[in-house]
Amino acid sequence: MPDALPRGSVAMALAAAAGVALAAAEPLTWWGWLCVIVIWVAVAWLFAAARHGQAADAVEADARTASAPAAAGPALPDEEADERMRFIAAAGHDLRQPLQAISLFAATLNTHDLPPPARQIGHNLEASAEALSTLFEEVMALARLSADREYFAERPVSLRALLSAAVANHLDDAHDHGLHLRHVDTRLRVLADEPQLARALDRLIAHAVAVSEGGGVLVGCRAREGRVLIQVWDTGEGIPESQLAHLFEPFSPYGKRFDDRALGLVMAFRIARRMGGELTVRSVPGKGSVFSLSLPRVARASQ
Repeated sequence: MPDALPRGSVAMALAAAAGVALAAAEPLTWWGWLCVIVIWVAVAWLFAAARHGQAADAVEADARTASAPAAAGPALPDEEADERMRFIAAAGHDLRQPLQAISLFAATLNTHDLPPPARQIGHNLEASAEALSTLFEEVMALARLSADREYFAERPVSLRALLSAAVANHLDDAHDHGLHLRHVDTRLRVLADEPQLARALDRLIAHAVAVSEGGGVLVGCRAREGRVLIQVWDTGEGIPESQLAHLFEPFSPYGKRFDDRALGLVMAFRIARRMGGELTVRSVPGKGSVFSLSLPRVARASQ
């Protein structure tokens, strides 16, 4: 009998042997013998199935071994991260519902006349739910992008209106931080998906405003050998050199200080890459950083 014969087959074989012993000790009627024969047939079928399964497993294992690359190893970290993001994107609807319920309950609780300690707890609960919701939406947006569930259609995009609108969206936030936020007018055009580029630029400006303390944030463009650099300058404390290498990875050590865990930078980086561009950063500790989003340049129609 094969070593790998399933335990169920062994049990059936023992049952058949017991049936034969019973038949020898006590004469059986025709239906009793029929039962014994059925048991024998079942045992024979299970035995054949077990042997066939072992042979199929061996063939499949040999095929996997033959087709696998010689240097194949565990999945790369980026591949593993993308796989997790695909799972999150698929579960997004089910995850969003309880989060929305928590936010609704917290907001409803704060409409009641509560004692001061309970009122403070209610406000803290609502603030925590809002922060969690912000982080959740960033995670979901990144998950959809990683799972290729975002639509991209590159076409010529004028940067003049795009930069103006992006800066206008953050003027109030910059004012609250005591910052001067401005952009340099431009007539340059790039090949990009306009909504996705607007999203990436929004994340970069939001990050610049969040890290800057005094001074200001400047947004501008430069033409470089058939490409355009869309740059966002901040006057923050800079990014430690030890953290630059992992800056555009989800949940990097640099992101711990931000409500969105710096996932906005990861989003901007991946959007740029999906459009055939690149996002880079230069930072000087104590002076600030500049993020440069490079995209193909499109000549003006009059040229």
